[in-house]
Amino acid sequence: MLRRFSGKSWRCFAAVLLSALSSASWAQAAPRSYAVVSEVARQVSVVSYQPSVGKMGNNNRVQKIDVPDGALDKVFLLAAQKPLKAAPGVADVWLLAPAESDFFGLTMITDGGRLAIPADLKAALQERKSTHLLLFSRYRADADIRFDNMTESTGPLEGLGYYIDMEMPVRQVNKKEQVYGYLAAYTHFRATLIDVASERVVKSLVTRATRINTAAGNDAKEQHPWQALSAGEKMAQLRDLTQREVARMVPELLQP
Repeated sequence: MLRRFSGKSWRCFAAVLLSALSSASWAQAAPRSYAVVSEVARQVSVVSYQPSVGKMGNNNRVQKIDVPDGALDKVFLLAAQKPLKAAPGVADVWLLAPAESDFFGLTMITDGGRLAIPADLKAALQERKSTHLLLFSRYRADADIRFDNMTESTGPLEGLGYYIDMEMPVRQVNKKEQVYGYLAAYTHFRATLIDVASERVVKSLVTRATRINTAAGNDAKEQHPWQALSAGEKMAQLRDLTQREVARMVPELLQP
């Protein structure tokens, strides 16, 4: 049997409903304040392919080059700033100056897990009233160097850098001439969104992006792959790859 609400019952129900809707609306509209840290690119790596002996291990030679003044880490910060500020309900975006040492390093990170924030960093975030930390960190994984017809993987890479292979025969799509060797710019990093109060990982994404270069010109066959780009072009290519990947990843991190 259906029963009518009395006037008093209806008023109570309406008050409870309005209260619930108001609370939900407030929760959805609660502003977020983001702090952004990058510890990807204090150094860049130059990794040179060396043939392995036997079935196990890799003999690749790795050279580390210091990046002065946090120049490439600042690229991460500035690239993240635009999509964060464009997101709805954002009260503040704080870009932390690149530090001289890592806060987190190559820590294992999983969605929904806890990532302890160092005490001094957390105190600074709380003083700034940051609700979320966006962390860019190095990601170590096997290379994923993509050609039009194949993928090359010859050992692990991490952070930003260049991979040099002097032996593989490579032919550009629109050219008949074949050269030996290539130079690949790469970005291996992780972007992680962390709730500051609970230290819970909201979401974490990784990227293994590359861009392949080969020598050009009449003496291409005699050129070392490292000469495929000038020093300025090498820095520009790492910057462009970083900006592209950060612009792609940050909006995905912010999606519920």
